[in-house]
Amino acid sequence: MEPVSNEHEGPLAEFAALRQEIEARELRRQSLFNLHVTASGAVLGYTISPYGSPLVALILPFTAYLFCARYVTHSGFVQEIGRYIRDELSAKVPGGLHWEAWHATQPRLVRIPRFATPTLVAFPFVSLVSLCWCLVPVAGGWSGATVLARLVVLAAWLTGCYGLFLTYRLASDIDRRWRESENSI
Repeated sequence: MEPVSNEHEGPLAEFAALRQEIEARELRRQSLFNLHVTASGAVLGYTISPYGSPLVALILPFTAYLFCARYVTHSGFVQEIGRYIRDELSAKVPGGLHWEAWHATQPRLVRIPRFATPTLVAFPFVSLVSLCWCLVPVAGGWSGATVLARLVVLAAWLTGCYGLFLTYRLASDIDRRWRESENSI
């Protein structure tokens, strides 16, 4: 093993800092995921309780989109940092930094079918379930409601459908990028 000269201390320090950044973003990403699952379960639990209203579930497409957007942002940064380490920083160190390339070539312990990817299940599927749960109250059961109340709830439901679409696009994009990066090396 050749000794590390002073000119390589900078890239090695940068590598260490970038690995810490990856770890911090992964922890934030996991925290967002856990918070989303917990909050979604609490909201859905409330809506099915005798004291709850199914219409409360209309908040989930919005929160799912917000959580998914932050989750995808952290995932994108982690992928970019890994690509930078592999493609740029590794060449600045004698012998290279082979962690990113090595990690990408390791076989995955579990192959998850696309439709069952946790990102797709946790974010868009929760939105879909909540919108389906609200469909009956939105479509009918409005004998005592004003026209304005009906229009507001319908607009919220339709906006939730758009939120579901956006959330699905975000979750699909990060899943696609993850699968591409898995096959690129």
